[in-house]
Amino acid sequence: MVLTFFMLVLLNLGSTSAWAYGIVDDQGDRIEFSAPLSRVVSLEPALSELICALGRCSVLVGVDRNSNWPRSLEKLPSVGGGIDPNVEQIYRLNPQVILSSRSALMKKKLGFMGAKVLEFDMTRLDDIHRMMLTLAPLLGVPLEQAQGAWSEMQQGLSQAASTISPRARGQRVYFEVSSDYYAAAQSSFLGELMDRLGLKNVLTGNWGPFPRLNPEFILTQNPQLIMLGHQEASDLSQRAAWRDIDAVKNKRVCRFEPEQYDILSRPGPRVVQAMQFMVQCINAAYSS
Repeated sequence: MVLTFFMLVLLNLGSTSAWAYGIVDDQGDRIEFSAPLSRVVSLEPALSELICALGRCSVLVGVDRNSNWPRSLEKLPSVGGGIDPNVEQIYRLNPQVILSSRSALMKKKLGFMGAKVLEFDMTRLDDIHRMMLTLAPLLGVPLEQAQGAWSEMQQGLSQAASTISPRARGQRVYFEVSSDYYAAAQSSFLGELMDRLGLKNVLTGNWGPFPRLNPEFILTQNPQLIMLGHQEASDLSQRAAWRDIDAVKNKRVCRFEPEQYDILSRPGPRVVQAMQFMVQCINAAYSS
């Protein structure tokens, strides 16, 4: 991964000041800005939320269809998604920059417009911190404010982790993010949350953040706890041989409602809520 970094230069020229900011995204491309941003299109919900968490919702002029928090974002023009951006609408909004995830390959889709596009990886907790510090100067936000917001998140995560049932610690856990057997590995932000809760992820090592698994592998790992989204929450006992998995036999399966899973699926400022949802379900599963 190309490290993201930023440089803010303030030049005092007599009675005038020149503001300049250069940023390198996770594709290794550097873009220069001559003024703090005032018109941004975000095609990544986690980045939309981070901008608002820094108190700069007002710079967003368009967002992807999944950017729905804070609720005020639902009033903004929807410009499609990472797979199918509405190019004409984005062009009409005349953004200074378009923010996207690196996996969306948005530069290839929108580069012909001459638009400035920044693409970032958002898969780990450290990416939240990194992006807060990267975007803050570009948005005219003091770094101290961004660091303070991150410190509050860390305190919230520690508090939530302290409330998990001791009976759950050390339990083997499988977190399914898609019914096609994509799962959260230890290297993902969800995996890191599970680590902080003292759970033992069945996916350790060099899997990448969200690998697709062979169902047979899951059976061999025999998780004692399973977590999955509401939309994936069919009767697991109907899956071939899954009725013999400890988590299914002992009814220790966490099913999250769509609104909860919306938060759980995003590496953004609401990760404390995400952990709280995990803890609530886990504690209920191990209450008897």
